[in-house]
Amino acid sequence: MPTTKSSSPSISSLPLVVQIGFAGARKLTEDSSGTQSEFETELLEYLTRSLLKLQQTLTTPEQPVFLCGISQIAIGGDTLFTRACKEAGIVQRIFLPQHMDTYLTATGSSGPDFTAEQQATATELLASPHIIQQRVVSEAADRHTRFSDTNVEIARVSDVLICLTRVSQVAKVGGTHELVQLGKNRGLPVLELQVAVNAQGRLVVTELWHGHDRLKKPEMVKDLRQVAAPVAGVNGLPDVSDYCGALKKLSSTQANRQTQLFRLAALIIISAHVMATIIAVLALKFHGPLVTWLLGGELLLLAIGFGVHQYLHRIHAVARWAIFRLVAEIARSMASIGQFHIYLEYLFQLPFPPEMRPLLRTVSVLHANSTWAMKNDDWRPVRDAYVTKRLKSEEPRVNAQIRYNRNTVARCGRRLSVARITFLISSTAAFIATLTKLLALCHCFPIEEHGTELLTGFMGFFAVVLPVFSVAALSLAAAFDLEAKKHIAEEMVEFLTLQCERLEAATTHGEFRGLLLETESRLLGETVNWYSRRSFLGIA
Repeated sequence: MPTTKSSSPSISSLPLVVQIGFAGARKLTEDSSGTQSEFETELLEYLTRSLLKLQQTLTTPEQPVFLCGISQIAIGGDTLFTRACKEAGIVQRIFLPQHMDTYLTATGSSGPDFTAEQQATATELLASPHIIQQRVVSEAADRHTRFSDTNVEIARVSDVLICLTRVSQVAKVGGTHELVQLGKNRGLPVLELQVAVNAQGRLVVTELWHGHDRLKKPEMVKDLRQVAAPVAGVNGLPDVSDYCGALKKLSSTQANRQTQLFRLAALIIISAHVMATIIAVLALKFHGPLVTWLLGGELLLLAIGFGVHQYLHRIHAVARWAIFRLVAEIARSMASIGQFHIYLEYLFQLPFPPEMRPLLRTVSVLHANSTWAMKNDDWRPVRDAYVTKRLKSEEPRVNAQIRYNRNTVARCGRRLSVARITFLISSTAAFIATLTKLLALCHCFPIEEHGTELLTGFMGFFAVVLPVFSVAALSLAAAFDLEAKKHIAEEMVEFLTLQCERLEAATTHGEFRGLLLETESRLLGETVNWYSRRSFLGIA
């Protein structure tokens, strides 16, 4: 994988994952005696070549790709697939219909699923460094439903399916043919490898693609293609902390720049229109050459406001600001979880924009790869560090979430107060100015005609200009999303304060895991919701 930063923004040096779901027949031939070893070596080589060929097909000079296999660890096809992933240097996730100990000792209608020798083989393969995750994906009581649930989960998370079937194999609930059909129904590209033995006793494999035209190469989010790839680590893949660190370095810097740009643009646009309104009113009161200069100034201000507005839309400034901030928050979330091995399910439950899905899958796989070796480590130091650094630290350089949200409440509250006071004063003054002008026109004041004209003209000016100031104050508050930010931050402080107590009181790994996922889902969920509000919104 390249490790240097590309000079072209269209070329990404950060790799993306393509997940290959797999299911295979337990018996690779019709030989009822189960003697299939003569074909296993040939099939293993075939599967290995197929995986490497698929990786080569999906990788482009613009976007490096690595594969991640997903399967059960059943006898026959699944075992061969696991060996092929190991041979090809491909990381693998194991999805199980029940806990591994129960899975290996399960009994079907025809007897035990695994012999003692096959159990030993599966156990040995599961200890291989290329295995990065084991997940139980079904809670069903019925055996066939459990296998069916596993097929559904494999199809859900995969980009491509490979299914190894016998030519005369009968379709069963939870079987390989079911996964083939699931892939078709979900619009996934499915490579069906049909295995048969010819009259000469030679193995024949027929490749049958379903939906080959839907085989898509993953693409990095456009604005992230300039990130330099970190060096390879475990299994030849970047460490998740280095990967997300590179993303955060760029996205945080760009998010801050886009924030400043957006705020400056909002001030320029609104201020330009307010000043243009003032000049337009003044132009009505003067005559001669001065009017020409006033009208010229008004046109210039209107042009500036219009130009800045169009410029923001042309460069998609708000959308880029939103995506950079979203990526920065994902990186922060990953940094806070650290080396705690956990399935990052919240990344796929929150409504992220579709173009981010390849990145999210990659982060999830890299996290599993980087943390699998620590899966049995003591979780309590991780909990203590998480509560302190992520949530409750008061150190300014740490920027823990409770402190950050309290500051947000205070900052937005001050700005909202300024906006509301400006609106109140301007609206009240405009009302008084209009009323004064009305009373003057009705000759309610004991002043001369000339004085009445001056008073009505003066009050008329403020009656027009002050409402514009009122609207400008409200527009700035809306453009900066102050009301929503303050309300959300208040709720977040309350939630995180309670969550800290619960996390500190957690006594088991499972309890901590659930609370951690809940916390990260809430924190990242607020940013996703903010993205939905802001990504396509211009200056109001």
